[in-house]
Amino acid sequence: PALIARRSHCDAMICCMSAAEIVRLTRVGKFDMSGEALGAIAWLKKLRGNRKGSPGGKGEMKMLRQLPKLLRFIPGTAQDMRAYFLTLQYWLAGSEQNIANMIRLLADAPVDYADIGVYHPRLKGRIGDTAERLPIPVDARGTVGLLLLRSYLLAGNSGHYDGVIAAFEARGLRVIPAFASGLDQRPAIERFFMKDGRSVVDTVVSLTGFSLVGG
Repeated sequence: PALIARRSHCDAMICCMSAAEIVRLTRVGKFDMSGEALGAIAWLKKLRGNRKGSPGGKGEMKMLRQLPKLLRFIPGTAQDMRAYFLTLQYWLAGSEQNIANMIRLLADAPVDYADIGVYHPRLKGRIGDTAERLPIPVDARGTVGLLLLRSYLLAGNSGHYDGVIAAFEARGLRVIPAFASGLDQRPAIERFFMKDGRSVVDTVVSLTGFSLVGG
C-alpha cells in the first residue's frame, strides 16, 4: 500500500526481485508493468525460444543479458523497457561499481523526443512538433522543405544543417526543416510539407544522404 500511494508521485518506480504484486508497480517512462507491458514481456520470452534442457536460473540470466541488446534497435516504449532490464542486470551483479552505474542510468533517464518533428537552431529546445513555431523571414520569397536525419539532430551533429538553413534564409526563403524517425521520410513530408493533399512548399531538399524512402 505504501508503494501504491507513492507511485503516481514518482518519476519512475523500479520494483525487482520481489513478489509479483510489487513487481507490477514498476513504471519507467512509458513502460508500465501493471498493464500492457506484461504482454510485451511474454512476447520477448517467446523470442528466447525453448528453454528445455537448460536450468531455469541459467536460462533466465541469459535472456536478461540478451533482451537489452535486442531492445536497443526497437524505438519508442521499448527503450524504457530496456532501461528496466538494464537495471535488473546492474542489481543482480551488485558490485559497488554496478550499483553506482545503476543509479546513473536511472538518474539520467532518456529524454523522450518525437519520432516526427521539425528542427531549427533558433527554436527553443531546437526540436518541435509543429511548423508554426519555426521562424519566418519577413517577406519570404518562397518556402523550402528541408529533410534531415533525426539521429544527427539528437546527437548534436547539426552544424552542416544549421549552415544550409542560414544560407537559405539569407536568400529570403522560409525553411521548414523536418525529420522522421527512420530513413523513410514520407511521414515528415506528409505532415509538414503537405496540407489537404496539396504542397505547402516550393521545393524539397533532402540532406539525409539516402533515397526518399530509405532504400
